[in-house]
Amino acid sequence: MCAVGVAWLLMGCSEPEPTCANFFGDPAQPIEMAIGHRAQGGSFVSLTEGDPIDLVRPIQGGHVLFIAARARNLCLDDVRLDAKVFDEGGGTTFQGDRFQANNARIEVGHARDSSRALGLSVYDHRVTFLERVSGFFDVDETGADLSGEHELGPTFRLDWELAYSRSHLSRPETPDFDAEDRTEIEESWKLGGVWLLSQGSFLQIKAGWQNNKTRSLAPSTLRALTGSLSYRRGVPAGAQLSVDLARDIYPAIYEDNNVYVTNRLTVMLTNDPRARLSLGGRASYWTNEFPVPDSVGRVREDRTLDADAWVGYRLGRWAVGRLYVRKGHRSSAVPGFDYDVNTVGATIGFGS
Repeated sequence: MCAVGVAWLLMGCSEPEPTCANFFGDPAQPIEMAIGHRAQGGSFVSLTEGDPIDLVRPIQGGHVLFIAARARNLCLDDVRLDAKVFDEGGGTTFQGDRFQANNARIEVGHARDSSRALGLSVYDHRVTFLERVSGFFDVDETGADLSGEHELGPTFRLDWELAYSRSHLSRPETPDFDAEDRTEIEESWKLGGVWLLSQGSFLQIKAGWQNNKTRSLAPSTLRALTGSLSYRRGVPAGAQLSVDLARDIYPAIYEDNNVYVTNRLTVMLTNDPRARLSLGGRASYWTNEFPVPDSVGRVREDRTLDADAWVGYRLGRWAVGRLYVRKGHRSSAVPGFDYDVNTVGATIGFGS
């Protein structure tokens, strides 16, 4: 749990300039704004000075805050949202990275009939850091995905996927990291299917090989089995059970490791999420494996166990109040990467 002071700057005006290509709202009205964050369920939660915010632990480790804003009647061509974390004495204890992300994607598809479909997606993804305090890279990635679906009966659908991407990554020298340029090429294929087991339950499997080739200060090639297995059981007005297994490859910035491999198991059980009183719980266990030994010969492997439980109450049609408790622990083969999480909190979310 963390108390956060949020400062933001909206570079817009109540009347659109001729150069404003993206004006949102009514140009005759003043700017409307609300500062908040995204709760664990994805809903927007408004904030006032000193309010608590969930510290979320992503799969790669560490902790993140999902600061958000709602705004109307402004030009979107130049909008910036800044967030800083302060200690109780008013000193800044953490200054986060500030970056700009741009994404473009073109998708085309063809369905000969309801039993067969083919899709092609071409995309460009760019991330540019405007203020950098970590070792993350600027990213310029271009890729393409080709996928198909074929129904082979009333209870089974065959899925397949081919993917290719090429990325250029760069960063300047920082106090903790050397300047570096990388080129990453990723190729993968996956084959799987979806089985309808009964009314309200299904099993989905997708597995294949992924090849990551990196040209960098420490060049590497990693070929690994990746994929996922998901089980869902539930009816719209009843309990919901989900079990997910996943194995993926992610970029790394730990010494000479260009990538790491994650294996994750997640189980979640809830009653009807639309009920006035909702109960639920989730438990996850995952490992992060770094294939290249560090400078003293240690092979880093992190093991994390995380669990949370919640009770929610629907406040009318548009609001949901929730109380939750969360506990987590990570142990690492390398000293300095262990941590514990113990959180109790409450949120109010708005949305249908």
